[in-house]
Amino acid sequence: MPEWFGKKTSQRETSPGGSVIHRYPNDEWQPSRAGFADDSTVAFAEKRNEVYERLFGKVHHVSMETLPLVPRVDVHTYFRTGPNSGRVCTLATAGMSDLAMNIPAGADVPRRVELIFYCSEPSAEYIETLRWLAHFPHDQKTWIGSGHTVPNGNPPAPFWAVLAWTRFYFFRPS
Repeated sequence: MPEWFGKKTSQRETSPGGSVIHRYPNDEWQPSRAGFADDSTVAFAEKRNEVYERLFGKVHHVSMETLPLVPRVDVHTYFRTGPNSGRVCTLATAGMSDLAMNIPAGADVPRRVELIFYCSEPSAEYIETLRWLAHFPHDQKTWIGSGHTVPNGNPPAPFWAVLAWTRFYFFRPS
């Protein structure tokens, strides 16, 4: 089995369901890279915004990343009302796909994705978690995809004080 997360371990730790657990010790954690993207990302942004408007409607708010990090990850907020669901909030990253992730050889998965998060109301915690998760594969020279879990301390802790019903989706830019 290929080492899909780029981490070499002498003994594999597995979850009760059999998934391999990859630990990222604090002394190995890489910070986000500072800098500015080149002009090639403009085409990605324009296409992404067109697709987002077609899927989610007009953007309600954009939480812009204030630090000059690579990639720059903004989070767009959209609202829609469903016939049976009431008002639904969609948070979508914009910028994660500007850089390709480090996909292991043989993995048939997209190299560029954006994250889509549904919730009842946006919050700063949700937005910052999405931004952190969008930087994670680039900072740690790895990748994330459907079905992956991510570390949140050791032992693991909830991301938010109040756990709301949420779901992450991965969007593959075309």
